[in-house]
Amino acid sequence: MLERIMLDIEEYFHLAVDASKKSEHHEALKYLHLVLEQDSDHSAAIYLMAAEHAELGMLDRAAAGMARALLLDPSLEMARFQLAMLH
Repeated sequence: MLERIMLDIEEYFHLAVDASKKSEHHEALKYLHLVLEQDSDHSAAIYLMAAEHAELGMLDRAAAGMARALLLDPSLEMARFQLAMLH
């Protein structure tokens, strides 16, 4: 049986970004969950997960995620814009 290889937060986040760019939503979400298991307040991961939720039509989750990301990091201007668009 193969062991689960643990990557660090930065590696998982970059894999999520790459998957998102390729519209591989399932993979992006999987990697983002792994980031958030290690750091539940990772604002960029929360933002990207919210963006993935928006892409999938999960608008309530997307709005909640954008709002949380902004609470953690008010400088995330794209999250502010996207949250306004979701409303």
